[in-house]
Amino acid sequence: MPRKVLILFTDQWRWDAISALGGTVAKTPNVDRLVARGTVFRNHWTVAVPCGPSRASFLTGLYAMTHRSVINGTPLDDRFDNLALAARRGGVEPLLVGYTTTTPDPRGTDPADPRFQITGDVLPGFKPLAPYHASQDTFRAELKSKGYDVADMDALWRPAPVEIPAGRGLSWPPSQLSEADADNAFYTDQALKHLAVREDRDWLMFLTYMRPHPPFIAPAPWHDMFDPADMPTPRRAATKGAEAAEHPLIAHLLETTDVPGFIPHGTGLIADLSDLDVAQAMATYYGMIAELDHQIGRILDHLDATGQTEETLIVFTSDHGELLGDHHLFGKAGPSRPASGSR
Repeated sequence: MPRKVLILFTDQWRWDAISALGGTVAKTPNVDRLVARGTVFRNHWTVAVPCGPSRASFLTGLYAMTHRSVINGTPLDDRFDNLALAARRGGVEPLLVGYTTTTPDPRGTDPADPRFQITGDVLPGFKPLAPYHASQDTFRAELKSKGYDVADMDALWRPAPVEIPAGRGLSWPPSQLSEADADNAFYTDQALKHLAVREDRDWLMFLTYMRPHPPFIAPAPWHDMFDPADMPTPRRAATKGAEAAEHPLIAHLLETTDVPGFIPHGTGLIADLSDLDVAQAMATYYGMIAELDHQIGRILDHLDATGQTEETLIVFTSDHGELLGDHHLFGKAGPSRPASGSR
């Protein structure tokens, strides 16, 4: 039985964005490698959104109605067992590269604890090697060492000041960060450094990436990999009004989901974006997935090269999906079923 476990946990990766499973747009040769030599759960569903509740369910094995951490920042009760603690009982060191979005139980934590001032911290039991949470200190330190101004991290996710060519939409410009300096590469680098000194040990690594979570912006050359003209029509009703009639929640989201949360330099509501800008967001999203798939390939190549693949259980999943224009919306707050009148 494998005594090494690698969990590749992404954020906001759509179910249909794996080419080996019939995705018509996505280019995911490395995730496809896992599909070809592994077991695929085609009816695997997330049990909660957003990120924190989904991770709490994955790591405790409980429904949200039981663990009650139902929104990012909601404390997780200390009485619940979790994957990291179980691994320790089994004699395996649980390693964390990335984040779990866990807020501690306040009944055993001082109210002044700084973990209550951020969206979420580290699940008890994990050994954090390169944690990623709201303050992004590990990643920020790396960027600062390279000469970046990290006083405003949000500014680094705004696009480079370039002119958008004809036929491209609002989210086309590349990130100010190069591919080598972007977060996917950084956390992959950190994982590889630590795996390199554990080839003869048992380990469990929870490697979680922030992408393809918005903002929809990709480093060059991935930002230009897909043409918006080649994107499929979103699953949605013919008009915003017809969509709003489907359910009060959809009606509310159509009037409150703002563009800047997904495209920082945009304005207005997602539901009012032009068809080109929606198609470009889709193209950018699939570019982000292709870039992350490339980084995942580096991890798989390392395991192959060091002879660890056959003794490693590899799990690939995501906390939830992304509407990506379905129901005239972006994000993950709406329903997953097709809209009336959609194709």
